[in-house]
Amino acid sequence: MQALFLSIYNNLYALMFIATVMNAVAQFCYKIGSEDFLRSPAVWIGVLLYILAFPISLRTFKLCALSKAMPLLSFTLIWSAILGVLFLGETVTWMRLLGGSLIIAGSMMVGSDA
Repeated sequence: MQALFLSIYNNLYALMFIATVMNAVAQFCYKIGSEDFLRSPAVWIGVLLYILAFPISLRTFKLCALSKAMPLLSFTLIWSAILGVLFLGETVTWMRLLGGSLIIAGSMMVGSDA
């Protein structure tokens, strides 16, 4: 178990995935709890997720250059869009699909070791 934790702790891409998914779910929680934000459990779950994602994001900054980490962290936008479509019935226009594709392509280019 400790070996698994250490392999994830030292794997930039695993940490990026975890941090971006946690941030996207936190944003989703904010959206669904925004009507009554101070009393909504969803908002507080979102706050907790942001707090938990923070040290993970910091670890990614330690593992690579900021100019590499920030584009990879932009995957939060992709996960947020997916959550919106799946659970909130939002639609994705061609322009948003193109923008998301550019985010993915750009993050892959910047995040690659080549």
